[in-house]
Amino acid sequence: MKLKWTRRALNQLKQAQEYIAQDNPLAAQQVAQQIADSAKLLLRQPQMGRMGRVSGTREWVVNHTPYLLIYRVADNELQVLSVIHSKQRWPG
Repeated sequence: MKLKWTRRALNQLKQAQEYIAQDNPLAAQQVAQQIADSAKLLLRQPQMGRMGRVSGTREWVVNHTPYLLIYRVADNELQVLSVIHSKQRWPG
């Protein structure tokens, strides 16, 4: 299975990292790494995430962060669709 990040998810990850870096660059790097590591973990066990609030998706709470990965599995790919903060309205 391959891991694919949508442009939207990558932009959201970048925005989250930039926001955190305003106060703590090291924490920003650690959060971004934790999110990336979580996506790789899902490659091995894609059904770990709970059923998503949007049909056809799954949601995974990234450990030790306030972020969720929204993803789906299709055509032998784990597609990361969004990276959202848990306080964001989802679905929007």
